[in-house]
Amino acid sequence: MGGIPRVMSLAIFAVAMAPIRHGGEVKPYATDLLVSLILLTFAIEWLRERHRSRWLWGLAVFIPWGLGLSYPAVFIAGGIGIGLSVAVWKTGRLRGQAGVRDVSLVPRRQFRHLVPALHQDAARVRENRA
Repeated sequence: MGGIPRVMSLAIFAVAMAPIRHGGEVKPYATDLLVSLILLTFAIEWLRERHRSRWLWGLAVFIPWGLGLSYPAVFIAGGIGIGLSVAVWKTGRLRGQAGVRDVSLVPRRQFRHLVPALHQDAARVRENRA
């Protein structure tokens, strides 16, 4: 890109600091909020329909995707696993117990694999800066 398009794009970026800054600050938090709301939706729907284990299995399937999008969602997923475990064990249904077991184990496994990957990425960035 050269000439007039280059000058125009530079001019737009020069005067658009507020929208660019706002977009950079809000985007990560919006993704965290969306993932947390989806996780909570699965949990609340299971609490409303305890006889259906599909909500627990949906939660167990979504957690790896959610944690890939939002690292802080591991805390929400862990809290949901702990919170639902009491309610599920009271129902006495084996399918529900297996579902909540997976809901509790998946964040631990996922986070255990994400942390080394983050450290490798950070090391790679440090090497590129040097």
